[in-house]
Order: sequence, then C-alpha cells, then structure tokens
Amino acid sequence: MIRVFSEKISTRVTHRPEPERAVTLARETRAAGIVVTPVVHEHKRLGHGLALTELAERT
Repeated sequence: MIRVFSEKISTRVTHRPEPERAVTLARETRAAGIVVTPVVHEHKRLGHGLALTELAERT
C-alpha cells in the first residue's frame, strides 16, 4: 500500500496535520506487523533540530 501525504505550509508552523497523520498511520500499520518505509522528498519538511528528534522518538 502506498499513501502520499502532502503539505505546503511554512516549515515554521508548529502544528503540522499531514505529518501527524503520516506518523499515526505508520505507527498503526507497524503495530499490525507490517513493515513501514517512510519516504520524504525534503527532510526539512519534517521539521528542524529537536522536532526531528521528537518525531523519531514517537515512531
């Protein structure tokens, strides 16, 4: 299954609904025993500095 999450808002915005949806889906899919491989077009779209660390800890 391939899902595409796209967001075109400033990277400075703190609430990012599409990445949140992607993380939630990845977590649920992985809990069902399915391998999840996220692919990101631009790493800066995930966040900066500590935001990336927090994202890694949540998934």
